[in-house]
Amino acid sequence: MCIQYLLHPVQLTLITMAVYSSYTTFVTWLLTLGFTEHMIFAMMITLVHTASYVVFGGSYLFIERSGLLLEFKIKREQYQEPDKLLLKELFKDAMSLHFVQTPIFMALYYPMYKYVGMPSLLFELPTFFSLWSGFAFCGVVSDVGFYWTHRAIHHPALYWIHKKHHEFTGTISFAAEFADPLESLLEAILPSMTAAMLMKSPFLVTLIWMSLRLSQVYEHHSGYCFYPLEKRSLATKIVLVLRQIVFCQFPYNAMQHDHHHTASQGNFGEPWLDWTFGTMDYWLALGGIEGYCEKTGFVAESARPSFAGVKHCKGPKMQISTGAKARRLSRELSKKAGPTSGWKAE
Repeated sequence: MCIQYLLHPVQLTLITMAVYSSYTTFVTWLLTLGFTEHMIFAMMITLVHTASYVVFGGSYLFIERSGLLLEFKIKREQYQEPDKLLLKELFKDAMSLHFVQTPIFMALYYPMYKYVGMPSLLFELPTFFSLWSGFAFCGVVSDVGFYWTHRAIHHPALYWIHKKHHEFTGTISFAAEFADPLESLLEAILPSMTAAMLMKSPFLVTLIWMSLRLSQVYEHHSGYCFYPLEKRSLATKIVLVLRQIVFCQFPYNAMQHDHHHTASQGNFGEPWLDWTFGTMDYWLALGGIEGYCEKTGFVAESARPSFAGVKHCKGPKMQISTGAKARRLSRELSKKAGPTSGWKAE
């Protein structure tokens, strides 16, 4: 928890400072062409969003089609593989999201950004601490906001908003944003964009912050878990560690979110939030990462701590253990729970 909210803002701040000059040159060029700041705001967010989708989603598609990194792929049952009709619907949804919904949402968001005091698109570079604190604030607010909105739309009265997203029981990167437009607004845009808006962050900060969040979302739905590093060659270890540092990724989150899609129970957001608010019980009952690796036949044996063996601070008072006992408990809990296991009497 401390690493992601303290170290990651440092990385993002350094990236912001490195690309500031190029950003300024590009925005100045667009202004000389006659584009307004309002137009540039919507255009650049749409561009970054679409480019991230193509680059990250395309990368995972290439990895899968080429057969590379099979040891990191989470195994799927036949029923989890998307059929042609679902993929066709995904393509239509992606076109609508990137070329209709995003430009409209951002065009409407710009007046709110200006109202709260966002500086001009051509701004003076803030101090290192100012940039760092802005990214740190965005991280906390975005994670908390996503957790509670995601958990809320799993409530029986609101699940109709989220049901479309769970049509992919075996997730793929391109389907990370396969959702109802209302969900896209409530769960994705509001938590991430509002955090930057409240900090009156420069536009470049918003762009870089959005790029990070998108890369994480696409990985969490990729069906690949790049962990652990044991028994890997030195070259593989170096590449994967550098990748984790550059993209601020915790790859075990992909395994946790994959469980959310396959079981539709708990694991609504960052692990510390699920653990704190009592929505990690089903994940722990399964044995955490180790148990899910065993269940899915994941090749790599995980060495990542999964909170297994600790008492939960919320929900049923139980001692969690791995093995047969945990699997029996998981089955018992699953019989009592539907897609809204986070909503129970406590």
